Amino acid sequence: MEAVDHIKIKVAKSLLSQRDSKQRKRQVLGYIVTLIVLLFVHSYFSNLASPLKLIPQTMTAIGMGYVILSILSLRRFTYFTDFIDWEKVTKSVEQGGEPNP
Repeated sequence: MEAVDHIKIKVAKSLLSQRDSKQRKRQVLGYIVTLIVLLFVHSYFSNLASPLKLIPQTMTAIGMGYVILSILSLRRFTYFTDFIDWEKVTKSVEQGGEPNP
């Protein structure tokens, strides 16, 4: 199995998991918890006196932006599910279950 096939299988599995509304809500809840943790970590580093505090502040700000984009994309997933060929997605997941020759 090539690396490209492995990536296609992972994407197909994530699409199938996002298709279920309960899984999407669970993922959004996990992202919200991560966002709250990142907010507390960012506020902790904001109170330090060292000039090196900018590095973890920047990293947590980037992480918060990524998490917010992930939450928004999961909430808008239902709008573009009509454009996904679900037969191809399930076929690629089934092909991924085969053992390597």
